[in-house]
Amino acid sequence: MVYSFDAQKWTRYDNYYPDFAMSMFTNLYSFKNGQMYSHTDKVNKGNFYGTQFQSRIKFQEVQPKVVTYQGIKIECNKLLITTTDGIETSLGQVSDLIEQDFEMFNLNDGVTQVSVYDYEGNYRANFLRAKPDLNFGDRLKGRYITIELTTKDDRDFNLYKVVVQYNISTPNE
Repeated sequence: MVYSFDAQKWTRYDNYYPDFAMSMFTNLYSFKNGQMYSHTDKVNKGNFYGTQFQSRIKFQEVQPKVVTYQGIKIECNKLLITTTDGIETSLGQVSDLIEQDFEMFNLNDGVTQVSVYDYEGNYRANFLRAKPDLNFGDRLKGRYITIELTTKDDRDFNLYKVVVQYNISTPNE
């Protein structure tokens, strides 16, 4: 999906090559090898020409000064994680976020164990340290951070907001 800042909305889909495409009202249709595909079909979202893809979104968060990244908050109807090495700073630091990084608490009655990842659709995680030592490595810093989020499965999801939390860096950090 491509977002237009001028139009303030998502304007088009990329990375597939139809023989022909058209829109009718708010629906997008394309044709490939004589078959018609609806790209606004709620049942088959992420399915392009018979191949099911996971949903991904990649974005940059840019700051005028060097900052230390603290965490991320995602408002969504399901948990999103980063791809492998899905976080990179302007200083070349690399990291990722996995499912356990979003765990808020764990309920265990001795028989059943349930992990809770969200509170009313809000998922929060602290940024990991830079690889290779995610426990004791350097804190993530830079003028920008690039984050690529993906779903764990191909089910439909709705993303409402992503907030990147940071502090202005000081020489002692």
